[in-house]
Amino acid sequence: MPTTSTISGTKRAAILLTTIDRQLAKDLLRHLSPDEVEAVSVEMARLGNIEHNTRSEILGEFQGAFSVEPTTNNVSDFRESSTSFVESPSTRSEPFAFLHRLSGGQIAALMADEHPQTMALVISFLPPALAADFLRRLSKDFQIDVARRVASLDAARPDVIHDVEQNLLGRMEVGLQAADVAGGIPRLAQILNVADRRTNREILGGLEQNDAQLVDQLHGMLFTFDELNRLDSHAMKQVIAEIDPSQWATALKGASEEVADHVIENLDEDEARMLREELEHLGPVRVSDVEAMQQGIVDSVLRLEETGRIVVHGRARTA
Repeated sequence: MPTTSTISGTKRAAILLTTIDRQLAKDLLRHLSPDEVEAVSVEMARLGNIEHNTRSEILGEFQGAFSVEPTTNNVSDFRESSTSFVESPSTRSEPFAFLHRLSGGQIAALMADEHPQTMALVISFLPPALAADFLRRLSKDFQIDVARRVASLDAARPDVIHDVEQNLLGRMEVGLQAADVAGGIPRLAQILNVADRRTNREILGGLEQNDAQLVDQLHGMLFTFDELNRLDSHAMKQVIAEIDPSQWATALKGASEEVADHVIENLDEDEARMLREELEHLGPVRVSDVEAMQQGIVDSVLRLEETGRIVVHGRARTA
């Protein structure tokens, strides 16, 4: 079992605050700086099961530091001690940045009772991969509803963002100041670009039933494995250089002949021959494995495009 000395300072503070009386913990949190409170509160939200011995040892460290039981009367001692082990974030420039350290599942649990419009506002500020992870945790109907609302978001009033942040942070015993704007069709496209294919298909299919024009706009911004032949030879060679040769056979399993030919045409002679042979002898492959390989290649394409190393012809940029 790891000793408490190997546990990060922020986590030790979180363990302490979940060990002592709840009201006392709240009182102590109020005397920390906003950055310190944010860091500790995020860690509290992520805590799993903590062994009794670990809790006792950490509580003992603080009792030893105070020479008495922790109380609000010795908050200055608590704050002085906590400052040495709470790693505060250096900046809080982005709205909902405190959620970036949580998983999609944790955010979904935190927002379980929220209105779809609130969910749309929050995930429009999240990194696309994290937003996609959150989105896939929702029921199909909620996925489509929230996705539609992300696409229709324009600018969010700072006071609205502030209120939503305060609400979410309040669940983790925290307060935080707000910032401004998000949303729109490009943001939804960013999220769908990194979502798994099932989530992607279900959301697009659901949206198409009521808003075909929106889906057309999204398709112009999305990029899928089946669209590799939109890459010119230079771009395709850049992508090939990024991908382990062993991934191509699985990724091309079930792909169109046009896509397979486009990949093979841009390999050198020996690599092309080996890939053809591997494709001929490749047995059944799980759909999930094929989709994972294809998504990895798509991620590489989008990363290369984002850094300006390649151009995807015919694709509207999302940022």
